[in-house]
Parts: sequence; C-alpha cells; structure tokens
Amino acid sequence: MLQHVSHIEAEFIPLNSVENKNMTNQDNKKIVWDCWQRLNYAPPERIPAVLSSAMHPNTEWHGPHPINDINGIENLISGFWRPFRTAFPDLKRTVDIFLGGDDDGHQWVTSTGYFTGTFQQDWQMPSASIAATGKKTYIRFGEFC
Repeated sequence: MLQHVSHIEAEFIPLNSVENKNMTNQDNKKIVWDCWQRLNYAPPERIPAVLSSAMHPNTEWHGPHPINDINGIENLISGFWRPFRTAFPDLKRTVDIFLGGDDDGHQWVTSTGYFTGTFQQDWQMPSASIAATGKKTYIRFGEFC
C-alpha cells in the first residue's frame, strides 16, 4: 500500500529572472525545469550547488505546516531539502502540469505533481519529525515561481 503525505506548496524565485529583466517566460521555465531534473539525480551533497545555480539567494519559500516559511537559500537547503532527501534517498519529482505566463510584466512558472520515494529514514525538520515507514510514499506538490 502506498502512503500519501499531504502536499507541499512552495515559491521558487529563479535566479536569472530577478537579475535579468530581459528573460523570457520560456527562459524561466527552462531554469526551473533544469533545476528540478538535476535535483532528481543529485546526491544529497550536490543539492546546495544545484539549488544555488538556479535560485536567488533571497528566495522566499512558503511550505505547509510544520515547515511553514523559509527565507534564503541556505535555510531552504538546511530546513527542507537536506532533511527531505535524507528521509527519501530515492526521491524523484514527477510533474503532471507545468505552465508559465506573464501577469502585468511579472513572469511566473507553476507546476503540480508528485514526489515519490521510499520513506527510509525519519524526516527530521527543524520544528517536527515524521517517523519513517519504509514504504513507497507519494507526496503531492504545487509550486509557484
């Protein structure tokens, strides 16, 4: 039986979209997509480099409780990604919908899908812990960048 754990909503600020106002929506979608694909195959020690290459250092990340808001890429790595990938070492992101657009000169990218992986170790977050089940787990995500 597969376990379903709530969902994750996050806001991701592509590095180049903040620094280069001439970026197109397709450019921003490529930055986000490439980052996600690299995260799918990056060992835990490479996560900081992958995220730092694509995300603005002052990224604001708004996740579900008990994770809540995380400000800055270093805090995002230590407060979410490192513990998440430790708990689910074979984690992969599967995207169901991937869209981008422009709203009054502000470009955005959004997506929904599932993280899947085997819940092998306890998920140790700064404010809570979830005990590992040893089972394959689906975690729904929605991100707006």
